[in-house]
Amino acid sequence: LTYFNLSQNDLQELPSGLFSSLPRILSVDLSYNSINICLSEETKTRSDNISVCVDWSKILSLRYLHLKGCS
Repeated sequence: LTYFNLSQNDLQELPSGLFSSLPRILSVDLSYNSINICLSEETKTRSDNISVCVDWSKILSLRYLHLKGCS
């Protein structure tokens, strides 16, 4: 999988480690969701293993991240 389109799905959070299982991902489209954009040092998870923030710097293959219309 190289392109992951999750746009316009009313997402609010992402599962922790979601992208770690996609080693060749090049493009992620999360546009028009209610996902908060966080600074890299704010990578936190809740007790139910849901990510509050995604550490995009660890996804080395990622070239395009579409966040238009996110919170």
